[in-house]
Amino acid sequence: MKTQCLSEVATSAAPPPKHGNYAHFVILPARDGWKVCFFYDGRGDFGYIERFLSPNGELIEPWTLPETDARSGMRLWSPASLSLH
Repeated sequence: MKTQCLSEVATSAAPPPKHGNYAHFVILPARDGWKVCFFYDGRGDFGYIERFLSPNGELIEPWTLPETDARSGMRLWSPASLSLH
């Protein structure tokens, strides 16, 4: 799956910008049967995407992919910031 599509999957999971007040992983359902695991830091702030799980069971871990794999760019993904306007 291409990076753009993975970005759309992550966005569809709608991870909150903050979750709890301790470091942990949160697995959220996403579109079309995907699941996305997000890491939140010790303050409960969004950290990064840990992994994707496709509907057919394929595991995609951006942190383990070589830099030459475009999907490794998902390491930098973050949810859209809330607007104060």
